[in-house]
Amino acid sequence: MARKFHIQPFDEGTLVKLELLKLYIRSWLHVFISAKEVFWKDIYIYDFFSGAGTDSKGKPGSPLIILNELRGHCPAIIEKGLKVRLLFNEPKSDVLDNLKKKVSDFFVECRAKSEFQCCDKCSTDDNCPFIVKIEQNEFKPLFLEIYPYMERKPSLPRFMFLDQFGIKEITENIFKKLTSLNRTDFLFFISSSFVRRFSELEEFSQYLKVEKEDFDESRPGHCHRIILEYYKKMVKNPDYYLAPFSIRKVTNIYGLIFGSNNPHGMEKFLDAAWAIDKNTGEANFNIDNDKIIDGQLSIFPDENKIKKVDLFERNLLQWLTEEERTNEEIYFFTLSSGMRKTHAMDILRKNVSSLKITTTDKIRKGYFYLGYKPDKHLKIKKNE
Repeated sequence: MARKFHIQPFDEGTLVKLELLKLYIRSWLHVFISAKEVFWKDIYIYDFFSGAGTDSKGKPGSPLIILNELRGHCPAIIEKGLKVRLLFNEPKSDVLDNLKKKVSDFFVECRAKSEFQCCDKCSTDDNCPFIVKIEQNEFKPLFLEIYPYMERKPSLPRFMFLDQFGIKEITENIFKKLTSLNRTDFLFFISSSFVRRFSELEEFSQYLKVEKEDFDESRPGHCHRIILEYYKKMVKNPDYYLAPFSIRKVTNIYGLIFGSNNPHGMEKFLDAAWAIDKNTGEANFNIDNDKIIDGQLSIFPDENKIKKVDLFERNLLQWLTEEERTNEEIYFFTLSSGMRKTHAMDILRKNVSSLKITTTDKIRKGYFYLGYKPDKHLKIKKNE
């Protein structure tokens, strides 16, 4: 019998997953709704495994998190003439009934509270800036049905949350279709520990062709990193961005994989991930077993392990000695290292006396203009 997750409270790992979703969708919505110029009238959000909307204690699941994050954008959505089109899909009928009720209750509450300006202006459902469609379908046929439309409309902003149970839904074929879409960010969940344990079994290998020897059995907590590398090998576009976030639930490791063809999307995801994990930006546990806290060295040498930020500083400064780099190149190097833009800027500020900086424009002291489409005249090299 299938477990009825909607009648249980969310565990700690699920709450971490939902918090990461919340932080990312908040930034994503701001980018596409608050832009000074918009070249789209429709914004799409797909939640293909929606669940019941809340857990047994009323804590919001992914559909209500998405809807709650949209609330504050109502005036801007109306002002710019946008429509936010949401698809919530739940295959199980008993769970679907709960989902429909929770979504209905959300809009009843919105209309009852005057602070939500859109509801004051929405005299009919046709005028509401939110168009919500609730489906009861298996994931693959539903995705393959709407995929041709997404291909025909590549300029429309899309976000997909794929909270599968297990591993079988995001196959190689589905993943390649996801990464082929323009202006589409996705976040999917996968049971990484199960892949590590059962990758040689036929019922697993038909979905993911990960080899048993790819995993380091001495580091089971790193299994989600291996899964990320597996998916990375499928992507032929060198400018496509993927990032992991590992989640430990008791003794098992699960994980999220984020994908975007835009560096700005990667930047926003890393900001969200580092807000949750301030040591590595990558897990809800000590994934690298770092024993150095706040730069304090242990009297035992083998406990003085290099933290991720320290390792990035070493790599960045070494990379800067090889040749002159533009600030745009530094920005991309930072993202590909899984680090925030602020990490790189802090390192550059700390080492400013040893850097050779050339630019045709006057820059503020200590600010290096790292970012998407930055000032390309700024060049930085570390003197040795």
